[in-house]
Amino acid sequence: MKSRRLFIALPVDDCELTEPLSGIFRDLDKYDGILKTVSNINLHITMKFLGDVDEENISRMLESFSSLEGSGRIEYTLSGIGCFPSLSAPSVIWAGIECDMKKISGLFSLVEEFCGSFGFEKETRRFTPHLTVARVRRGKDAPSGLKDFIRKNKERVYGESVFDRLVLFESKLDKTGPEYTNLAEVRFI
Repeated sequence: MKSRRLFIALPVDDCELTEPLSGIFRDLDKYDGILKTVSNINLHITMKFLGDVDEENISRMLESFSSLEGSGRIEYTLSGIGCFPSLSAPSVIWAGIECDMKKISGLFSLVEEFCGSFGFEKETRRFTPHLTVARVRRGKDAPSGLKDFIRKNKERVYGESVFDRLVLFESKLDKTGPEYTNLAEVRFI
């Protein structure tokens, strides 16, 4: 049976934020051979990565996606640079999200419950909202200059915005990077 690669996310596409973030990308471009940065048009906070989903489940999910209304818009501040799993061996470079954790955790729980009703396993790791800005390429080590950049920018504030919708995305992988298609969305009031 045919399947498609899906995830549920909060888009980060406010021009008020993408412009300040362009400074991060300029700094990270110095490490082009080591890092793969995320395109400005693909910035998002992943709520749930679903992976390959069969067409039957996709149809059912699309029919009921509007049930994920959440608890309204979520104001947030984008601040700090960090990495997973550790500064000594980073694989993901991220910008932090400061927001009403009760609201975003409630939305995360709704997404988990929604996905569970379609047979997806619950996430075992604690939900930590973050904006992935780059990934360290396989087989590459982060140089000390990149680690210094992360250390020096761990408290930097980039701006404020609002999460105003939740989107079910399809992700198609390409040599130039992933291409995301909005399959369904719920607008927050």
